[in-house]
Formats: sequence, C-alpha cells, structure tokens
Amino acid sequence: MPIYVDNVRIPYRGMLMSHMTADTLDEIHEMADRLEIFRKYFQYPPKTRFPHYDIPVDRRDRALALGAHDVDRRTSLHYGAKLGMEWIHTQNEIIRPERLIAGYERTLIRTQNYAIKIA
Repeated sequence: MPIYVDNVRIPYRGMLMSHMTADTLDEIHEMADRLEIFRKYFQYPPKTRFPHYDIPVDRRDRALALGAHDVDRRTSLHYGAKLGMEWIHTQNEIIRPERLIAGYERTLIRTQNYAIKIA
C-alpha cells in the first residue's frame, strides 16, 4: 500500500500539518481509517488543487510507522496529481474537468523525476 506523507509543517489551529497522498483512492482512505482520520477531512477540488488528507505530526509519525513513505513536497505533488487523475474520474458533475486534468497532466510531467521506485 504505497502511501506518501510529505515533510512540510503547515501551522493550523495549534498543530503542524503535513499532506498524505497515495497511489489510489482506496489506499489513501484505508490508511486514513487506520489512522482514525474521518473521511470528511479528505480534501479535493475546488477546495484544494489535489486530493489529499492534511494530517497532524503525530498521525504522520504513525503513518510512517505503518509503512508510509517520507517524501518531499515535489514528490507529494507528483502523487497528488496521480491521485487527482483517479479522483476526477469518480466525479459525475464537476465543472470544467478538462482544466483539472490538464493541470494534473502538467504536474505529472514536471514532477516525473520525483516518483519513487518501489520494488
């Protein structure tokens, strides 16, 4: 289950938050369940550019202990765009999906060197 947590620390309501992405929607939601993060905290367009969960540092540490990959911001963007390509195909009524798809494709091309080689 490839899960990716970036190393950013974004202050939010007294906590430091990181982003959690994954290869698939099933995987990200499964990890969120294991971390006891409610699905209502899953973020997606138009609220944010890429689908992801914001997770506090303690949950980030737990995700790493459960096998998540510690990645930098660019690698996180790569997998966020990849996840976005899957997410957009689950949406029935989304305004201008071609614009989101084009953005995800551009990000995947720009960040392809940051993809992790998983054996």
